[in-house]
Amino acid sequence: MSQRVRIQQYLIDLFIAGEFYPVEYDPQTFKPLPVDTSDENRIRPVSIYCNEVKSSFSLDSSQGTLVAEKRTSWEFYLVYRFAKEALLEEFEKSIMREVPKMPRIGDMPSALIFLVSHEPSHPITDHNNKGVRGTEGALVFNVSENRL
Repeated sequence: MSQRVRIQQYLIDLFIAGEFYPVEYDPQTFKPLPVDTSDENRIRPVSIYCNEVKSSFSLDSSQGTLVAEKRTSWEFYLVYRFAKEALLEEFEKSIMREVPKMPRIGDMPSALIFLVSHEPSHPITDHNNKGVRGTEGALVFNVSENRL
């Protein structure tokens, strides 16, 4: 397996395991209701796409007199969609609280996963639940290989 595919799989698994909850509104006041964050109220994305969008390289000074380069980081784009409007804050907090680390496997180095940006798009809410789209958006991750 390639390191790129391994990172893609890791990011998809990380997102699927995230805590996401539906956001609902009071039909009279149009204000958001308190979010029920109990486990039975968690929702899952209906689609996810993840792929690399950028790689960065630098001189590899560990090669002695040989002039060589090494990859210093990857950038991945993860696009998602939910069937309902979703609260995404818990997922963001979990990544900010402890940066995810993908373990070393064989000759493939471990990697640190950093959340760079997040661009969610929430639907215009139809309080009668007719034709409501769910939250969709994109996350950008920087993946820094750790060769220690």
